[in-house]
Amino acid sequence: MLRLKEKLTFRCETEDEARALIERYKQDGRTNGYEVNKVSYQYKEKKAKGDVIDSCWQVDLELIYTTIWAGLEG
Repeated sequence: MLRLKEKLTFRCETEDEARALIERYKQDGRTNGYEVNKVSYQYKEKKAKGDVIDSCWQVDLELIYTTIWAGLEG
């Protein structure tokens, strides 16, 4: 059995933290056997009665470890 890809979601408190997380995964992938395929981050706010009661940055990553046909190419 092979792990093909993985989707991860993180909560970060600042945009700088979100960007640093993405960069760390890109760098770690070179040594840990995966490639960062898709990346997104967006600002989220939780409101109650029109007031912002919490906020954060949501980071979504898709990591590709291999393809389903790896090793079969000519």
